[in-house]
Amino acid sequence: MIEALVLDQSAITLFSRSLILDSFLDNFKIHDSSDRLKQGTQGTVRYFLAKNASLETPILVLNLKQIDLKSAPDGRKWFQRIMRVALKSMDKNIVIPAAWAPYHEGSRISIYAEGLNSTTDYRLYFDTCPRGDDGSVFAFAVSEGPRRLDEHEPEWDLYRRAKEGLLEAIVAEPEVVTPEDGQFGITLAEPIGAQIAGMISLQDWLARRATVPQLKFIASPLTGPVRLKGAAGTGKTQAIAIKALKEMRDANEASRALRLAVITHSEALADEVILGMLYAMDPASEWEHFAAQHLFVGTLYKLAERLLNYEGKGLKPLSLDGREGRELQRILISDAIDSVRTRPDILLTIEESAGAELKRLLDPENSDHLISEIMNEFASIIDADNIQKGSIEAERYLKSDREGHSFSLNEWDRKFLLDVHEIYSDELLEQDFMSMDQMISDLNKYLASHAWRRLRQEQGFDAILVDEYHFFNRNEAASFHHLFKATAGIDGNLPLFMAYDLKQGTSDAGLVGRTSPQFMATRAGHSDLVELTEVFRSTPEIAAFLQSIDGSFPALDLEGEWSTYAGKSQLEHGDRPTLKTFATNQALIDHVFRSASESAHSIDGGGRQVAVICLNERLFDVYRQAGRGKGLHVPVVSREEMAELKYARRKFVLSMPEYVAGLQFEEVHLINVDEADFDIKHGVNAQRRMISRLYLGASRARNKLYLHSANEQRGPAKILTGSLSNGTLMQG
Repeated sequence: MIEALVLDQSAITLFSRSLILDSFLDNFKIHDSSDRLKQGTQGTVRYFLAKNASLETPILVLNLKQIDLKSAPDGRKWFQRIMRVALKSMDKNIVIPAAWAPYHEGSRISIYAEGLNSTTDYRLYFDTCPRGDDGSVFAFAVSEGPRRLDEHEPEWDLYRRAKEGLLEAIVAEPEVVTPEDGQFGITLAEPIGAQIAGMISLQDWLARRATVPQLKFIASPLTGPVRLKGAAGTGKTQAIAIKALKEMRDANEASRALRLAVITHSEALADEVILGMLYAMDPASEWEHFAAQHLFVGTLYKLAERLLNYEGKGLKPLSLDGREGRELQRILISDAIDSVRTRPDILLTIEESAGAELKRLLDPENSDHLISEIMNEFASIIDADNIQKGSIEAERYLKSDREGHSFSLNEWDRKFLLDVHEIYSDELLEQDFMSMDQMISDLNKYLASHAWRRLRQEQGFDAILVDEYHFFNRNEAASFHHLFKATAGIDGNLPLFMAYDLKQGTSDAGLVGRTSPQFMATRAGHSDLVELTEVFRSTPEIAAFLQSIDGSFPALDLEGEWSTYAGKSQLEHGDRPTLKTFATNQALIDHVFRSASESAHSIDGGGRQVAVICLNERLFDVYRQAGRGKGLHVPVVSREEMAELKYARRKFVLSMPEYVAGLQFEEVHLINVDEADFDIKHGVNAQRRMISRLYLGASRARNKLYLHSANEQRGPAKILTGSLSNGTLMQG
């Protein structure tokens, strides 16, 4: 019986990139046909090591007696999370997602073994400096429900035996595992970024593949800000990755020191897509070994964690990139609304003082839309500007003019929302969470401190590239200015490179404060514009539909930033998108699940290339939990779960548009494109955000796009009428 696994950093990296098969948890053997690892057993301990492993190599010891992966509800997920914690200890560039709720005491750490929305609440326990072995990790226990970290005493005798057997494992002849014994065990998964871009070298991109506008952006000097604007599929992220790698190589060849940052709004986008693109262009990862050049790829949260050590202090930022965080926020806001609206002073004044728009949304049948508007107000204004009830900022918020695209609120309405926000914030504190915007406010205060002023030249950046800039609110954008070295740029113009498509933003976070094409929230100076128009990810038929949908967006006065869709597909022609209407949601989902499942079994690339994308949050939760779909799909409920796509195999992907932003699928089913959600009665701004969700979801499709609606939800959205009339959308 195997009592423990031992893996060195090379093995952990390989396993973390791989698809773990169920057979691996049966006997912990892999048939490694490429001869990448050495495996073997010493006593009751099984080892996976690099061919050149040494006794000084940091290792992970996994206690299988306590952490029974085979009997766990989701052993593969447990194993992958254990790999992530081990990598974090060995590589400081790795971040443990906030949704895992990491908790620290000294060298001990615990995390959730599964998602916060799981029916179980198992936690895994680690020692990241076992017996003083800095860099090594001992995964030693699991509990159902949180426990104090000192309640579990590690089996130090097992750890000692695992360490003592390391020398024998290193010098022993490699164990030969047949395919029958190992049943392969793992399958190395190509990074998502490499799948999207293809294994194309940097030289090939620069010489033959990149477009003229991409090359213009890539060649922009590090002397001032540049905006890279383009519709979905025009290669913005690819251009960011190419420029980052080229700047690193150029600086290395010139023996010039360089600190470069690529900042995204999602850790998964950074890890799975951008780093995957870098791997595709440089499979040997030479840039990681440059002596005087440093590349940071990650989020502002990752930077804040480095600078402020939130994780080490046990603070838990509430990520709103995923369903778990957003659902908790909806519940807290709903409770806060109920508390405020029943107060005597509110009841006495609401009829005569509340604005027409808020009064309409306070009707119980509009509660979902009210909460959505309040979430948007918090994200784009109140939390983004750190507005607290009773502060000077609050007085300014109550009296100031609102931008044209904002929710229509009079002064009484705004006081009501500040009361709701106060109760919501208190409840976050009570539950030991802090909002991501509160964390960014703390980061900005630190970046204005004397301490950072002293460290800035050493830890700041010479240039910053920002992908998906449309997801960053004003408070986040204000951070970039202070992250530069004091010597960066020329004459106050900072080399900030921003890639964006405002129409992909499903909240107003990216619009507030963006009324100037200079994007002055960054204080980077006047920026040049490079626009991409060639679409490489969708057929001409899908591009034509996107252009038609683009005409449904309400006009916004953003001085040229809210421009007409100009994408021109470079792919071969395909089928026109189709719309199919069903009597009920159940009939819709039965048909779509059956169709998507058939495609997942037949399409080249399997389920990873088939996505069912829901536009309605409430129905998405119903569908992903429905027993009739069990075993058919891989649900992606946050952007941090992109890595789960490697487990799709013959299962299709079930998600929402914002959680698969940056990804591409051969076949996409957009479900519940219903008038109930798009109705203008919910307000022009709510309708605009729904159209953005439709645009974002539809632009994930490469070859086939199907739209589905239910008469139960008042049938197809009326904004599709124009597309049906001009022939860019067909009735199915």
